[in-house]
Amino acid sequence: MKLSHVQQALAVAKGQRNTHGNFNFRSTEDILAAVKPFLGEATITLTDDVVEVGGKIFVKATTTFKSADEEISTTGFAKHADMQKGMHDAMLTGSPSSYA
Repeated sequence: MKLSHVQQALAVAKGQRNTHGNFNFRSTEDILAAVKPFLGEATITLTDDVVEVGGKIFVKATTTFKSADEEISTTGFAKHADMQKGMHDAMLTGSPSSYA
């Protein structure tokens, strides 16, 4: 299965609600649950690293799609906040992981 087929078939609603920030969002778990039926023998691997860039802490998230005929990886970065209203420590790291 090619990644382009998965991308065309996949639609994930923003079914979660952040009442503190007053916005809807989709979680990583929502995306992974929705993509599983389209993967067949293909796999998706998610990895996170915490890195320092210019004295600031970022979460570096890498996603790898692997099938019999292709392997594609992409990496994103999101700043790790020191504090955020309504969030405990685990949420402070999970949030930039999702964004990245």
